[in-house]
Amino acid sequence: MTATTAADAARAARFRRARVVLFAVVALCLAQIGWWIYFQLRESRRDVAAAVQLGDTVDHAESVRQSRVRMAVAEGGFLAAALIGGVVSIYWLMGRELKREHEQNQLLAAVSHDFKTPLTSLTLAAQSIEMNRGSDADRARLAQSLVANARRLEDLVDNVLAAGRLHAGKLRATFVPLDLAAEVERGLAQRAPLLEARRATLVRRLATGLCVRADPSLLQSALGNLLDNALKYSREAPHLTVTVERDGATAKLSVTDRGVGFEPNRALLLFDRFQRGSAPADRSRPGLGLGLWLVREIVALHGGGVAAHSGGPDQGATFAFTLPLQEAQS
Repeated sequence: MTATTAADAARAARFRRARVVLFAVVALCLAQIGWWIYFQLRESRRDVAAAVQLGDTVDHAESVRQSRVRMAVAEGGFLAAALIGGVVSIYWLMGRELKREHEQNQLLAAVSHDFKTPLTSLTLAAQSIEMNRGSDADRARLAQSLVANARRLEDLVDNVLAAGRLHAGKLRATFVPLDLAAEVERGLAQRAPLLEARRATLVRRLATGLCVRADPSLLQSALGNLLDNALKYSREAPHLTVTVERDGATAKLSVTDRGVGFEPNRALLLFDRFQRGSAPADRSRPGLGLGLWLVREIVALHGGGVAAHSGGPDQGATFAFTLPLQEAQS
């Protein structure tokens, strides 16, 4: 059991104990309220008998009793409703706090793992170059490794910072008209070294003339996260197909791979924060579980939507998003 899993288990156990105590207190309070209502009803019947013995009319005494009964029931019902509402709120807050702590633990564990790996590679490569080990070709490969790992660290930092700004509601976008196919070509050119390092086969199907209003840097971030996801869950020598096409009143960008795929019923769940593949092997892959969530949030900021499709495990996957077309182009 990992430290994160142990911490989650301990926290879940504390939550269960707190829930039992909370429900016990609620049951005791409800029992007390029930007893108070019963006491009022019993005493009201005795008051009627006493009033009649003192010369009051039966009708008047009964009217007073009913008024007292209504007041007791109303007050008891209000107290019970307030108690239940308070308990539901506390229970919801407890669950939200548990989820928040779980997400924080997941983020810390993923960050510590995913930052350590490229940092270690950077250190080893830099030390080898410093000590002038190997041939010129070896040093060239080490330099490429330095660049690749530095870019990986940069992407990780960008994702963490973007997630923080999104969570705090501080992410700002500057919308300008863009040709989606041209932006995709620019993004693919920037990521050519990474694709070559993975020996990826890339098929472009880019329809030109589809104009959208988007923030260029955020659009590149969404594209980059789709490509990173496809590479991450592909096997050796990935085969990727990047498509830009018109879909009604929207422009659709999709990235298709021939990788591990996923169960179809998990399609939308994969866009949630900190979601990873369900298989044990998927959990060991690098990544923070933020990439697809960032895609969804960025696309939502632009008024678009996301989608995912897979025929099942080992049948590849397609992740896509749509953006509204400019009115002039629709």
